[in-house]
Amino acid sequence: MSEQLDIVPQQIRVIQHPRVKYACPCCDGGTKVTPAPACIIAKGLLTGMLTCVIEVELIPE
Repeated sequence: MSEQLDIVPQQIRVIQHPRVKYACPCCDGGTKVTPAPACIIAKGLLTGMLTCVIEVELIPE
């Protein structure tokens, strides 16, 4: 399961993306996991909107 944080005005929500694990019982190919959705920051939890809010509100000009 991968998660991202998103901000909607006056609320913060967690968006969950189920990541299914697959394994082949007849071969030793190992397990495969569905890929996570693309992120703005590699291995980050933030969505695009939350990143913009942080840039505009918290980073001084």
